[in-house]
Amino acid sequence: MNRTWWKHLQIIAPNALRASTERFAKKFPKDWRIRIQKIEELEQYFYEMYKLELHQSQVSGGALPFGFRISGRAWKVSRNRHYSSADEARWAGLAMAFSLVEAEGRQVVYVKPQVHQPVRRQVKDEKKSMPKVGWKNS
Repeated sequence: MNRTWWKHLQIIAPNALRASTERFAKKFPKDWRIRIQKIEELEQYFYEMYKLELHQSQVSGGALPFGFRISGRAWKVSRNRHYSSADEARWAGLAMAFSLVEAEGRQVVYVKPQVHQPVRRQVKDEKKSMPKVGWKNS
């Protein structure tokens, strides 16, 4: 994991990256900077916090035989035969996990209709200008 990868994460998922650095800083106050750079630690973080399982896979044959799978919660993401090495596939899987968490964090919560009712005008009195006695009765 190099500086370019971290800059890319800061662009695509700033809130999710901030949450992960805060979590690592609280959990490992002495060596969190070293631990957050390890892929295994980040995979463990996603499983603990969001129940996301990240898997790296290799498909036989082809020029780009490696891929990744993310499963958990409501997500199932699979990208096979897109990467030339296992590390590249794992990094891409982590970047996808960060972007999924970022997208979930930015969703607007659904508001129930009972809370926000549309404003309706008051009910009109029926036929104000008409006589009170019906024409049949007179």
